[in-house]
Amino acid sequence: MPAFFRNAPIQRKLMLIILGSYAGALLMTAAVYSSFRIFSEIGDFDPDVAARFDGAALAVILVISALIAYGVSQRLQAAISQPLRTLAETAKKIARQKDYSVRAQKLSTDEVGQLTDAFNHMVGEIQLHNGAMRREIADRIRAEQEVDKLHKEVLTATRQAGMAEVATGVLHNVGNVLNSVNISTALLNEQFEKSRAANVSRIAQLLQSHAGDLGDFLTNDPKGRALPEYLTELGQRLDAERVKMRADLQGLVASIEHIKEIVNMQQSYAKLSGETESLAVPQLVEDALRMNAAAFTRHGVTLQREFSPVPYVSVDKHKVLQILTNLMRNAKYAVDETTQERKLIRVGVGVESTGFVAITITDNGVGIPAENLARIFQHGFTTKKEGHGFGLHSGALAAKEMGGALTVQSAGSGRGATFTLTLPIAHDLAISASTKVCTPKIPVPIAAS
Repeated sequence: MPAFFRNAPIQRKLMLIILGSYAGALLMTAAVYSSFRIFSEIGDFDPDVAARFDGAALAVILVISALIAYGVSQRLQAAISQPLRTLAETAKKIARQKDYSVRAQKLSTDEVGQLTDAFNHMVGEIQLHNGAMRREIADRIRAEQEVDKLHKEVLTATRQAGMAEVATGVLHNVGNVLNSVNISTALLNEQFEKSRAANVSRIAQLLQSHAGDLGDFLTNDPKGRALPEYLTELGQRLDAERVKMRADLQGLVASIEHIKEIVNMQQSYAKLSGETESLAVPQLVEDALRMNAAAFTRHGVTLQREFSPVPYVSVDKHKVLQILTNLMRNAKYAVDETTQERKLIRVGVGVESTGFVAITITDNGVGIPAENLARIFQHGFTTKKEGHGFGLHSGALAAKEMGGALTVQSAGSGRGATFTLTLPIAHDLAISASTKVCTPKIPVPIAAS
């Protein structure tokens, strides 16, 4: 019998497309009995009729297969694509709103349901970590604000302490000058009390009493004959007194002017506090030295200046004065406590290799032990009985604020110390720093008298 009339299975492979993506294939198999067997039971048959019958049967099978495949794909889409679409929309909502309290709706208990549970668990973990992170950030912000507040309070306290330090130095120097004023005033008062100017009035009275016989009195009377010589001697004495009084008065005026200068200098620095200017370093150093000159003299300190030409610096006058005043006072105390016969303080001005202007204050005083070098700039650290530990700490902070630094070197106890204040060069000047330099008023070392 020909193969056409044999039983032959028919297979059709249908692809399943879900949400525009390939999801799988459905294999449909059907066995069609040959028309020979069907029609053999009927009787005679026409081969053409049998062929048409086979074609119709095949068409019916294909339609049924397509309907079955469509139904299966719809059920798969409802069971898989809808939960996935819901999960995707939930993820987009969470990403858009940053709301990690949102959860995806679980629509089944199969693998998609398990995926939904895992997604919700992940979002929950993110929510927990996000809350913890927000609290940590808030705590850090509060801590930073507190640190910033404390830093400002420390700066205010140290600045006030520095201003008090400067004011103390001003009062100390004014007090020394006032001692000179008191001495000059006492000497003038003593000279007035011992002055022979009152004798002029007695001579005038004597001459007035002999107005009628003045010629006879000056010629024949012993007192009259001695009067010209006495007047000559009195005139000489009065001239000497006048010279001495003039010198004392000039010293008194100079002392008063010195006090006025110290006060005016302090007032000018106080008014300019907080302003950054391009300034000459030697002038700043000389201002600080003048404010401490009387104290150096009273304590028998020999002062040496070692100035080199340097560029202008960009600094706050008040802060520099605060630092230098404190360093000079510390140097004075250091040499005061030493057993050295000569109390020496050297003040130097120069340019470092780093490009900063350096002011050095070196003394041959008691020195600094090695264990104190690392602590000397700490807040509250002091070796003085009446010290408060603000001076060097506030000086280091002020130097840092201006873009410079304050450092110290010492070979140990009894071997003196050197403090170095570095300040930034003023780069905003029209003339370059290499040519615009400050020439010190006193370029050679001198000793304070």
